Amino acid sequence: MPIQIGQILLENKIITQAQLEIALHEKSLSPGKYLGQILCDMGVPQVKIIKALYYNNKRKAMGKILTDLAVITPEQLDRALGEQKSLRTRLGVRKPIGSYLVELGFISTNDYMKALSIHFTMPIIPLENFQVITEFQKALGEKYTYYHKIIVIQNNPNVIKVALAEPDFFIIEELEKALPIGKEIFFHLASLSEIELAFERKYDLQMANSK
Repeated sequence: MPIQIGQILLENKIITQAQLEIALHEKSLSPGKYLGQILCDMGVPQVKIIKALYYNNKRKAMGKILTDLAVITPEQLDRALGEQKSLRTRLGVRKPIGSYLVELGFISTNDYMKALSIHFTMPIIPLENFQVITEFQKALGEKYTYYHKIIVIQNNPNVIKVALAEPDFFIIEELEKALPIGKEIFFHLASLSEIELAFERKYDLQMANSK
């Protein structure tokens, strides 16, 4: 799998052969790390990796990641997948397998976050006591970021860094297209509860100050 992913990135001219060889060597030294994570650490643009893996259908399945991490058994995964399919067929309810496994009590929220981080090649960032900055949010649209639970954690002329709880490829593309040419966006994962609390602190304070 790492070589297949590396080949896709090579063919799309996202990385060089030398970069791939360095990354594969690093992976041999750290088997627990995924190739996408290593390449991001090396400075390869995150969004380019995400898009290449998405369009070539090479992202590792969430269930496979969770079994690799040994936080669920294959039997638990099979049961959850069966129930997920039944819900979709009988009731038209669609639930992501990761969040459904949390709901069933098979994995913790932290396990789910770790798997999402691997799946989307996004590092996890803690937002406890983080203060939302209005000017940063306005860079992507204050209403848009509030609705989609996106927090802008850094914004400078070259890069904008954001945190989100439930990555969605179409939002990722939408945000990338909204940026000025030459400016890069970098995504982090954060827990939904921390994002919601950060927004509550921000807008409750705004309302208090406006009285």
